[in-house]
Amino acid sequence: MSTPASERVRVEVRNPGSIPDHELRCFRERGETPLAHGSGLGLWLVRWIVESAHGTVEFANDDDRTRVRFDLYRVAD
Repeated sequence: MSTPASERVRVEVRNPGSIPDHELRCFRERGETPLAHGSGLGLWLVRWIVESAHGTVEFANDDDRTRVRFDLYRVAD
């Protein structure tokens, strides 16, 4: 998480297990086809919401764990 003084908020979640490489490629390359696509709706929805708010999102596999990190800009008071 970020500090209150920063202009953006970062959230990072790590879970056991990993995302299959072909699904990570779909997210990174932004190209889903009938033969190359993700198996669920959750991570696609995270990416859609974060990017709709002009944020950034990153998915990665680290040591048999999945890491999802996203940054959103803070709204001025």
